[in-house]
Amino acid sequence: MCELLDNEYGIKSNEKILYKIDDVTIYEKKEYLDGKILKKYPIGEDIFWISLNCTLADIKKFNFLYFNILTNK
Repeated sequence: MCELLDNEYGIKSNEKILYKIDDVTIYEKKEYLDGKILKKYPIGEDIFWISLNCTLADIKKFNFLYFNILTNK
């Protein structure tokens, strides 16, 4: 789990973040994620902050997996 470098974008604890491993910065043995590379998207009833480095194919694959998990519970 990463920490945000600063939360100037107001990301709430109940909102989810989809990012790529290349987005993570490691400093002093801690992992950080820069909020500047995230954009807010509503998906279904949830709010997601998605990395600008994610492609449409990445997001489509994530949507498929996420909603299949939700519907199979």
